[in-house]
Amino acid sequence: MLLPFEYTHSGLRSPSRRRTVTTESLVWPCARVEHVEGFFVALREAICESGDWVLAESQGPLPAVVANYCGREFDGEGLWICAFEGRPGTVDFAPKADIWGLVPANDACVTDEQINEAFFLFAPVARAAARKAGLRLHFRLARPRRFTLPEKLRRRIDAFVALANLDCLHPCDWERFYEAVHHAHKYRVNMRPDDLARELLKRKVPRPVVEELTRLYGFGRSLLARRFTWD
Repeated sequence: MLLPFEYTHSGLRSPSRRRTVTTESLVWPCARVEHVEGFFVALREAICESGDWVLAESQGPLPAVVANYCGREFDGEGLWICAFEGRPGTVDFAPKADIWGLVPANDACVTDEQINEAFFLFAPVARAAARKAGLRLHFRLARPRRFTLPEKLRRRIDAFVALANLDCLHPCDWERFYEAVHHAHKYRVNMRPDDLARELLKRKVPRPVVEELTRLYGFGRSLLARRFTWD
């Protein structure tokens, strides 16, 4: 399995900053660890002794411990967790899943509450590893994220909604929408697809149109963030 990578305003990066998204929120649950290498050794042993988790191979670029969940308490499917040293002396615990609740995996739609609940299933294993390694762990959980729409981007979204033919978007409507996407990218606005969806729904945009626009917005931000050298 690969280390989890996540969209940020500046591209796809390892969540070494966990929520390099904003200073208001913490992306993954984490813990300060004095001896990360020793903790990882103990964590692998604790996973192997656990009845609900199975050790998996990590294929990412950073040292990490990956485990698949085989218990019955998760409200979804395909849960796995990756523990890695996000910052020096700090281990991040990143839960991922194929389905969260009844929703297919989409990082933009997973809440901090869901992330924390998934981590709680792994926390006893992490605590057991800490005892094995003679360490104390104090977990910090993922915190709610707050998004405020910047004024310049708000004006662009308002202009798009006011002028658009929402029954059948005109090329000029698409141009205004793409201008908003480019502005968000250029000025590194941390607006996720679900943030855009809420803004559009508040402006009475029909839900099917919102779903299409948010999907294209996420694709456009990811594409712009890749910084390809185009031939």
